[in-house]
Amino acid sequence: MGKKSVKKVKNKENKKIQTNKSKKKKEIIKKQKEITKTKVSKNKSKNKNKTKKPKKINSIQKKKNKKEEKEIEKKNIKEEKKKEKEKKKEKEKEKEKKKEKEKKDEKEKKEEISKPTIKKINKKQINKSVEKEVEIEDKIDDSDEEENNFQPNSNNSITTTQNIISKNGAVVDINLMDSHLYSVVQSKPSQFKNKFFSCVLMYTNLKKNNNKFYIIQLLKRDNFYYLFLRWGRVGKVGSQNLIAFNDFNDAYKAFMNKYTDKTEYGYQEIFIDFERNEEVDNNNNNNFNDCIMTDNYNDEDIIDKRVKSLIELIYDLNFAKEQIKAIGYDNEKLPLGNLSDENISEGYAILQELDELIQKKERKKSYDVNKISDLTSQYYIKIPHNFGFNRMSNFILDSSEKLEKEIELIENIKNIKVTSSIIQEKAKNSIQGELVTKYVELECNITVLEKDNYKYEFISKYLTNSTKIPGSPQLSILEIYELEKPNKDYKSGLNNKKYLWYGNTLSNYVSLLKDGFKLPPANAPITAYSFGKGIYFSDMSIKSCFRCRFQNDIGLMMLCEVALGNIEQRNRGDYNLPNSMNKDCNSIKIMGINIPNPSDDTIFDDKTTLPLGEPIKLDNKELKTFFAYNEYVVYDVNQIKMKYLVMFKLDNSNYNNFY
Repeated sequence: MGKKSVKKVKNKENKKIQTNKSKKKKEIIKKQKEITKTKVSKNKSKNKNKTKKPKKINSIQKKKNKKEEKEIEKKNIKEEKKKEKEKKKEKEKEKEKKKEKEKKDEKEKKEEISKPTIKKINKKQINKSVEKEVEIEDKIDDSDEEENNFQPNSNNSITTTQNIISKNGAVVDINLMDSHLYSVVQSKPSQFKNKFFSCVLMYTNLKKNNNKFYIIQLLKRDNFYYLFLRWGRVGKVGSQNLIAFNDFNDAYKAFMNKYTDKTEYGYQEIFIDFERNEEVDNNNNNNFNDCIMTDNYNDEDIIDKRVKSLIELIYDLNFAKEQIKAIGYDNEKLPLGNLSDENISEGYAILQELDELIQKKERKKSYDVNKISDLTSQYYIKIPHNFGFNRMSNFILDSSEKLEKEIELIENIKNIKVTSSIIQEKAKNSIQGELVTKYVELECNITVLEKDNYKYEFISKYLTNSTKIPGSPQLSILEIYELEKPNKDYKSGLNNKKYLWYGNTLSNYVSLLKDGFKLPPANAPITAYSFGKGIYFSDMSIKSCFRCRFQNDIGLMMLCEVALGNIEQRNRGDYNLPNSMNKDCNSIKIMGINIPNPSDDTIFDDKTTLPLGEPIKLDNKELKTFFAYNEYVVYDVNQIKMKYLVMFKLDNSNYNNFY
């Protein structure tokens, strides 16, 4: 055999050997698998046998476990609640600590503010501080024009009038923190024109939309001097600055520099009457007071309850202030205090100048439009109005109707001042009660007229007769008071004495009862007085009722004895009265269409005529008058004697339609 054949044989043998080996391996592997399977099956069977026995034991344990779990849960819940309570307590403690810290911080801040740092200030430093303050002021001035639609924040408005404590007759601005610790420095004639280094300046310009105030005060606290400045829009607290000085001369120079800067710019000084709480000698009581005083009494013992209701009505300052606030004058938001008589007089004079221009305008004559705007600005300087951030050009006084409202406003301001002064008087008379003080200050004896008195019947008929005109509002009497107001100068010798009605606002009766009738000032505009500056009466209560202002539909009318003397009749208005009146005449009768029937005139109470007739309507073809009712005008207050005051209620359902 050859070599190749030997090799082939060997290869075949090798292959057989290998195949046999592989088969053996496979068999071994199978056997091993079978062995493992049997082992696993045995183990499973063992485990099954083990688990079958303790089934009863597991159910018991589960019940026990559940109970334990519930108890554990309850314990956990209790612990959680305790933890929550502890956390809440800790939070509350933290809050209290924070509040205490905040309070302490606030106190420290207030103390820091109220105790400004005192440093020597040279002229350059003074100028720098004043320049900064001027920059702030200029920004506010610009905002007057930019913020016309801005609704002011209530936090920046003055909402209440406080009782101001004065020292030596001067008042520190209450908007200064701890103002009671400061006092205004008194000046000498050679230093400053006012008695004290204190002034209120005003600047109003309708064209530039400016309506702002500026307060300058030189104050003293302990051994230091302070220049206090406050400025802003009328009706707002505005901004303020407090500059401290060691030396009076430096403080005085800073005060005068600021004053001259402002007045040269165009600010004008207005004069203020301050409300004060000062110690007063109670021993100085007038004779009228002595007549009414007793050892032990109260208000109700001395004053009839019905008189008390009258006093409360006429002394209601809140009602009076609400009336004038509607016109734009807010007494509570004026800088520092109330307007002086000097300012009121100057306001009247400006209105008179405006009246002359308005008459030219209404008669279509040539007039200066710019002058009306300038005079209006001057008027709002003398009589400051709170218009908020509304555009000032909307409040120009360019018509007779607007002037009449301002005249009414000024009259109300004057009367409120009288009422306020009497209310302050009660603080001086600590022995007397409040109502007694108010009553005594009127210096007028007021008694209630009982309904069974014959006078009550006549006056009631006289009042209600006017209401028989178709469509007129109805008047019902609440009380009638008889007045005793001495008037030594009363012209009782004149003929034609007649009982006539006089109507006015409730707030004006304090001044009227205390001081009597007064003619309008000489510098008051003529426009509001169609028949000259006199006192106007009527023989028809409905006509005088139109001049009243009501509180909850309750009003007052006065019934006066008027000595008319020789009467001149008129059917058209005449502003030149009484100058144009016949020299032999003492009064004017304005002829009306509706009059009381003269055939029912009654002589009542000392030869005085009482027009008790029901209303009749005259033919206007003969009268040719423009007026619905008679009016009587006298130009001498000594032709008037107060006799009765009627408190009545108005049924206002027809009031607006009738007038």
